[in-house]
Amino acid sequence: MERDDETTLSETSDSQQGPSPHGWKYIFAFFAFLVITVFILTLYYREMPKESGIVERRTEPATNGVFTVVLSPLEAEEAQRIARSIAADIDKDSAQTRMVVGGTAVYKECSSLKDYGDVITHAIVNARQRDLRTQAVLLSQVTGRIIINQVPTRLYLIGSFAGTDFETIAVRIAGAANRLQTRRQLSSLYGDIEMVAFGSSQAGDSLHGERQLYNRVLDNFRERGISVSLR
Repeated sequence: MERDDETTLSETSDSQQGPSPHGWKYIFAFFAFLVITVFILTLYYREMPKESGIVERRTEPATNGVFTVVLSPLEAEEAQRIARSIAADIDKDSAQTRMVVGGTAVYKECSSLKDYGDVITHAIVNARQRDLRTQAVLLSQVTGRIIINQVPTRLYLIGSFAGTDFETIAVRIAGAANRLQTRRQLSSLYGDIEMVAFGSSQAGDSLHGERQLYNRVLDNFRERGISVSLR
């Protein structure tokens, strides 16, 4: 009698632990729901406009380069205007462009045109107040990277230099200009090098001494054959 009870108890326990006949239906229904959800989301996001997202992420080697050096802070509206101007120069070539921002607030190589514009604006608005030595060191460092950039390159110079004592930075400025001169001499191999300046030479700048200093800096590059344009 006891053996029969044990057998019955064992059979009952096994039947309780076995899989439900409806369990597989629930599992298949769950996976079907996931597949349908993924399919719908894929269609939805494929149709969404991409303007606010990362655009034209570079997936192949760069064929040209742009470097932006931020020398001093500017108001947000002016920073955005400059960022838009630079972005318009790059436009659809961003997928093949190496984009670097150097400044006292940030130093970054960007992977998209939107990212580049945002970083430029941040770098301009949050830059340190003008410090002649720091500015000269920054320009020297960025030109040091440009000299090994083996594709056509444009350097954007944003802001103004502080003070009027050019002699304190003359050596570093000359060194930066010499590096770009060396890079220009390799143009037949690596493409052209040019500079675009947004800064104190503009008519709205009220400090005559700063305009003179800025022009002396730019003249160092012009004298070495670097194409320099003003905006």
